[in-house]
Formats: sequence, structure tokens, C-alpha cells
Amino acid sequence: MDDDELFGYGSTDHRTNFDKRDAADSKDALLDFYRARCDAFHQERKDLLERFHELDVSRESWHRTQWQNQVHKQEVELARVKDSLHAAKETIAVLRAEQDSFKVQEAEDRKRIQHLLHLTHPTSEEVTFFKDCRPGHSLRSPVGAQPHDAVGTHHRSNVSLSEESGFHRAMHQNDKMKRLKRHAATCSTNGGGKVVSSPPSSHESLLNDLEMVSVESTRQRDAHHLELQTAQTDFAKMQRLLNKSTKDFLVARHDALAAQRSAEEEMARLHSLLRAAEADKEAIQVQAKAETQSIRETIRAEGNLCAEEFRKQAVSRERDIHILKEQYAAVQESYSARISDLQARLAKLRSRYKALEGRRNLEMEGFSRDIATLKRHVVKLENLCYGTKLTNDDIRLLRM
Repeated sequence: MDDDELFGYGSTDHRTNFDKRDAADSKDALLDFYRARCDAFHQERKDLLERFHELDVSRESWHRTQWQNQVHKQEVELARVKDSLHAAKETIAVLRAEQDSFKVQEAEDRKRIQHLLHLTHPTSEEVTFFKDCRPGHSLRSPVGAQPHDAVGTHHRSNVSLSEESGFHRAMHQNDKMKRLKRHAATCSTNGGGKVVSSPPSSHESLLNDLEMVSVESTRQRDAHHLELQTAQTDFAKMQRLLNKSTKDFLVARHDALAAQRSAEEEMARLHSLLRAAEADKEAIQVQAKAETQSIRETIRAEGNLCAEEFRKQAVSRERDIHILKEQYAAVQESYSARISDLQARLAKLRSRYKALEGRRNLEMEGFSRDIATLKRHVVKLENLCYGTKLTNDDIRLLRM
């Protein structure tokens, strides 16, 4: 094989060599491309598996969060119901305490009223009057001697026992004074209307006794009149106090009844609220259970769909990976054979190139020697023809 055939000058084999080299480069590029595709697929599969794991974790955390939120809502509702129940119980306790205080106050008012009634209505005692039944004597009631007798009769039950006894003593003194007057009259006149003579001493003593009795009766009458006015004033004061106490008692009783009625209404309303809250609690629990069950079923169905879809994608990706592995094995085998063939050809070309380089070096050395010889001959001819002298540089160049 000559040099032209070796380097492809003047032949068509160099085109096939370049085509083979381009084909080898394209195969290397294709192999790199498929390797990059395989690496990208592995990376994508890894990312997808990590994403699946994150989705599983996020789904569990979402379910746990939903359940915690539902439980927290139920706990909040239960706490609100408990607070309302506790407030209702406190209100009931306060109302019961007020009712008890009203009952105690009512009992105290009753005691006060009974005490006032006992003071204003004392028990009347029997008074025994002694009548003088001697012949020729009569006892008349002092109608004109007591100007306030009607008032005393009207308030008989409202005075004290001492006042009543004093009043009877005054009546007894008046009766005694009248008896003395009648006795003096009978002593001074006889039964037929004639004047009977009596000793002056007895008459004067009778007049003195009569005057003393009249003065005493007047004094006692004034004292009893003053006591009667004081008793009437006290009675009016007690009557006002009784009216005020009765009014306060009636107002307190009305307020207690109104408070008791409002407390009973409030207790009934709170009981109805409690029953409504319990019904709402049961309804909320049933609704929460139903919602939880529906959410579980929905999440389970979505999880099954996602798992089925991911399973299909994984199967398809594994099938693609298997196909790519088979293609990669076939391409790797073909390119391994091609690489070994190219390595053999490269070794052969390197040996030929080394031989060619040696021949070229030898040819260049011979050509250089021929040129130097020709230059020396030309210089000699110029010296012979023209008689010129050479410079040092020319001599050095000719010696080379």
C-alpha cells in the first residue's frame, strides 16, 4: 500500500473512513444521550418516590390535623355547654339563697307583726265591780262625769291594764263622791221633804270630805285624761308602725313571690336550655361521627385511586426502564465491537503513520543535502563567472 492510498489521496476510501468516524461519533453521542436519559429517569423515579413518601406523610398529617380540629371543636362546644350549665347552676344557687333569705325575712316579719299585734291587742282581764245594795242607795253610771268615755270605750282594748285599773278607780271615786252628796242630801232633808237638823260639826266634816273628794276626783280625772291622751298618741304611733310594718311585709312578700316566680321561670328556662344544649351536643356528636366517617371513606378512596395511578405509572416506568436497559445492552454490545475494531484500526494506522514519518524524515534529510550541494555549486559558478567573494553569513549558510 503506497502513501496516497494510506492517506486517502486520490482514492474514495477516505470518504468511507470519515463516514465511519462520523458514525462512531454519532454512536458515542447517542450512547451519552441514552445514558443521560437513564440517569434522568432514575433521578425522576427517585424524586417521584420521595414525592409519594411526602404525600403519604402529608396525607397522614392532614388526617391527623383534621381529626384534632374536630376533637378541638367538640371540646370547645362541650366546654361552652359546661360553662353555661355552671352559670345556670350558679344562678339557681343565687336564686335559692335569695329565696331562703326572703323566707327568713318573711319569718322575721311575721314575728315582728305578731309582736306588734301582741303589743297593740293585750289580753283583757276581768274586773269585779261591787254594788252597794243597802236600802235607799242606788248606783248609777257616771255618764256626764266622763267626757271621753266614748273614746275610752272605743279604745278599751288598746290601753294597758294599769290604765284600765286607773280608769275604774276614777269611776269608783266618782261613785263615792256621789254617794256622799246623796248622803248629805238625805241627811239634810227627811223623806217628806222637810229639812232635818244635823250637828254643824258633822255637816262641816261632810262638806270637807266632799271638797276633798271633789279635788281628788278632779286631779285623778286630769291625770287619767293625760294618760288617755298619751295612750292615744302611743296607739296612733303603734298603728302607724303596724301599718308601715304590714306594708313592708306585704311588699316584701310580693317581692319574694315575684322573685320566687322569676327564679322558677329562670330555672325552667335554664333546664330547657340544658336540654337543648344536650340535644345539640348529641346532634353535633352524631354529625361529627358521620363527617369523620365520610372523610375517612373519601380519603381511603382517594388514596386507593392515587395508589392505583402511581402503581400504573411505576409499572409503565419500569417497563420503559427494562426496554431502555435492553436497548442500552444492545447498543453497548454493538459499540463495544465497534470500539475494538476502531482500536485495532487505530493501532494499524499509528504504525503506518510512524513508518511514513520515518520515510518523510529520511527524504527531507536527503533533499536538504541536495539543496546545500546545489547552493555550493551555484556559489562556485558565480565566483568563477563573476569573481565575487562570499560573506561570512553566506559561508556559514553554505556549510550548513
